[in-house]
Amino acid sequence: MWLVYLRRVGRRWAWTLASNDIWPLDSVTVSGDGALVVGGLGSTIPAPSSGALYLLRNVQMAIRLHQRHRAKYAFDERRVQVSLGNLQVVAYSEVDFRVIYEIFGEATYGMGSTGPMLVLDIGANIGMASLYFAERFGAEVRAFELVPSTAAIAAENFGLNPTLASQILLNSCGVSATNGSFDLPVNPDYRPSNSLFEPVPRAAISERVTVRDVAEVFTEAERDLASRTLVVKLDAEGAEYEIFERLIEVGKVGLPEIWHIEWHRRNGKDPDQIREALRTAGYHWFEREHGDAPVGYINAYRGGQGRSQ
Repeated sequence: MWLVYLRRVGRRWAWTLASNDIWPLDSVTVSGDGALVVGGLGSTIPAPSSGALYLLRNVQMAIRLHQRHRAKYAFDERRVQVSLGNLQVVAYSEVDFRVIYEIFGEATYGMGSTGPMLVLDIGANIGMASLYFAERFGAEVRAFELVPSTAAIAAENFGLNPTLASQILLNSCGVSATNGSFDLPVNPDYRPSNSLFEPVPRAAISERVTVRDVAEVFTEAERDLASRTLVVKLDAEGAEYEIFERLIEVGKVGLPEIWHIEWHRRNGKDPDQIREALRTAGYHWFEREHGDAPVGYINAYRGGQGRSQ
């Protein structure tokens, strides 16, 4: 494969692609100015960089984003910037890029129009779901991100979209069953693994984090809801069990009209606890499990939108 790349794209790009185990790229060439041209991508890659590698390792996702949303890509040494129509977002890692694809390419949080809505984005990560809800549904979003360094990237993404940012309130804190602050080991290269309750693989640094009592967060949302629909996206990397236990305690599981939940298997915890709480509160839902990880997804609705469980 090294020799195939060498003939197609020259020594510099052949070395980059082969040494990073990026194979195969069947339709690659080099432009007159030395940029890599990938068939179907819609953007050239001017030079090898960390940002270029993030995208090349996930090039089929990048091509699909271009095909479906006319995505355009720009690169620097540390990141890739993705343009999706009027939306601008950045990724600092492969995982960040996959989150962009999951939210916008797969429309993970797509739903029928429900009119004016308030969204609680619990586990906002780099801000993709918050931007999706603000753009797609015109929602007011209250975003909660536990890890300050991750919240800073969410803030950067919101700042690239000032009109949408006016609809989003970013809280640099997590949500759980109590209020508190403490030091947490984190892995800045794999942000979705950072968890309150599960060991963090390859944790490299410690950050001071703050958590808020979900009962207070829901009480504030209820106070400000008016005639809007409340939607909760919950991706708290294992803290979903404590969050539901607290909401059961204060009788607020049934407050949202729509739940988008990602659950994670934990010792001593069972997603049936969440299912039973939803069933008791009168929800119907769709559900699927991740094929390669101990993770599942529940999209729960009032009325008949989901399947009765």
